[in-house]
Amino acid sequence: MDAKTSEAMKELVKKAQENPEQRAVDVSPEMRAVQKTTQEPPPEERKEIKGAAQSPEQMSAQVFKLADMKYDVGRKVVSEGGAPVEWMFVDTWYVIGPFPNPQRINLNTKFPPETVINLSATYPGKNGKTVAWEFLQTNRAMCVPLNGEDYAIYYAYTELWFDEAVDLWITIGSDDKANVWINNLPVWISGDQLKVWRINEGMRKVHFKKGVNKVLYRVENGWNAVAFSLGIQVTRTGAGGK
Repeated sequence: MDAKTSEAMKELVKKAQENPEQRAVDVSPEMRAVQKTTQEPPPEERKEIKGAAQSPEQMSAQVFKLADMKYDVGRKVVSEGGAPVEWMFVDTWYVIGPFPNPQRINLNTKFPPETVINLSATYPGKNGKTVAWEFLQTNRAMCVPLNGEDYAIYYAYTELWFDEAVDLWITIGSDDKANVWINNLPVWISGDQLKVWRINEGMRKVHFKKGVNKVLYRVENGWNAVAFSLGIQVTRTGAGGK
């Protein structure tokens, strides 16, 4: 990694950090700088989907209203046609866990899914129990692991398909701490506080490449409940939207 790419990665990690005073942050320039993929089209060919190109300031004003917006669930985003929804929430995941986190001592411990994604693999989990990837599909924005336990870490993995390379806003919510990577790049690192799930916890504008995009979601359960969600702004109402 050259010096310029290294600086872009440092800035990406910084901007991925949760900031209650700036809930909507654009990390797409840093993602593109780090990726430098030969598969994506040049900048002039990237598309914004149906008026979704809002500024962080505009998104910050909207973030509190997200729960009232119209949304759908799915995993395939196209630039033309489709249902006139504003947000699409990812409904299909592979989930693995629980990994141990007694008294939250493993908040920053990397478990195997952070190194390699092998959906056929099994690992020693909490209390020595073997854990394996399980298919999870929901019909709502909030996703809940099938075997939620207190003081535990879970991972969720999915792949999103785009017919064009595009920069779009995503919204993230988790109960409790969470990290999100898109194509191996960090786009969300929440604070360590215990919290309830909120559909509009934070927003990041991210870069999706054309074709398949890999998403890894790490979520912690302190106690009581565990949940996570990932939404993508595919269109919007108001000026510039339809």
